Amino acid sequence: MIKNEITPLNKIDGIYDIQPPISPALNSLEITLITFIFIIILSILFYAVWNRYYSTKGRAKRNIKKLHIKYSKNIITQHDAVYQLSYFLKQGLKLNHIGKNTPLPKNLVTRKYEWIKFINNISNLRYQKNINSETEISTLFTNSLIWLKLWP
Repeated sequence: MIKNEITPLNKIDGIYDIQPPISPALNSLEITLITFIFIIILSILFYAVWNRYYSTKGRAKRNIKKLHIKYSKNIITQHDAVYQLSYFLKQGLKLNHIGKNTPLPKNLVTRKYEWIKFINNISNLRYQKNINSETEISTLFTNSLIWLKLWP
């Protein structure tokens, strides 16, 4: 004969001692998925920062912008600015020499005339003794940043 015994609940501070069910912890698939998404977001962020600040193009862009500031504050002469501009542009484009005969990438072949005009302007300003063309050199700074952006 089995006795039906009722177990009394303990009363603590006027509340019955009943434990709520334990909520299930994240399973391993959810943890793996969250970790994977976190790693992807971190990788994209790292790539964006690297590409903007530490790539050769990023460094060249920063150097050209600093050079433009130095030139506008009259810290360096026009002649020095054009020489340094061509040097930074050459570094950013990863070329040993920039000139009219520089082979353009496939996506820029249609802009060959613009490239030749740009190189002619740089050459004219580099090899003239007295340069007083403020607009030309400012245009060169702007165009060099555009070429850095367009070049693959």
